[in-house]
Amino acid sequence: MIKDFTLKFGRAPGAPSTTIPAAPVTVFVGPNNSGKSKVLSEIFSFCHSGRVDANSKLLETLNFSGLSDEEAAIALRHITVPPNPGEAQNVGSVFVGSRYGRQQVPHSDLINYIKSPQSNANAFCQWFLKHSTLLLDGSSRIGLTADQSAGDLQQPPQTSFQGLFRDDAKRHEARRIIFEAFGSYFVIDPTHLGQLRIRLSDRAPRDDVTVHTPNSRIDLRALRGIFKIHRHVVLKRNSAGVGT
Repeated sequence: MIKDFTLKFGRAPGAPSTTIPAAPVTVFVGPNNSGKSKVLSEIFSFCHSGRVDANSKLLETLNFSGLSDEEAAIALRHITVPPNPGEAQNVGSVFVGSRYGRQQVPHSDLINYIKSPQSNANAFCQWFLKHSTLLLDGSSRIGLTADQSAGDLQQPPQTSFQGLFRDDAKRHEARRIIFEAFGSYFVIDPTHLGQLRIRLSDRAPRDDVTVHTPNSRIDLRALRGIFKIHRHVVLKRNSAGVGT
């Protein structure tokens, strides 16, 4: 959705600012300390706020292109989240969220901004684009392997581990790639209740309901049974008029 971006410098010393069209894949090439990571972080910051940061040294501005009605509806579904229990939802509003937070926004305004981002770049970025933007620099790449919250398994996934835990096809593909690279099997380990973590195993999982840990083998069906029991108890309590 980035149409083009303008840098504060030109292609040669003293040359005017350069506007660069954004292709589906745009590659920055240069020696160490030439500003590649810096310009990416400034673009990332703009995609979250809709404005150039006061400390920006390289990026002058960023322009966006809109989506069609059908594309906008599909894109919005990816970031829409349900209200939390007891949370009031205004008429004509929708909750959107990601690892960067959640908020309630007017549905019709949001659709209009997705279709015409330049009409209100601040709202477009803060309500929509930040939830669809990921910065993978040195520290954040390493952070992808850190333990992540398991979250509410009855709600849409909000983190990469939550998504992999629920999607067999994606998890199998990640396992294949990592095995080919390192000779170890990638698994999502849910045995630390409340947290999801990754493990590398010397043997492949027997099936999609078993996790091998260094000291034991865990049957995920038991965990799923706990979740079902908890949900049943909550529903029974709610039907009796008792809060959760």
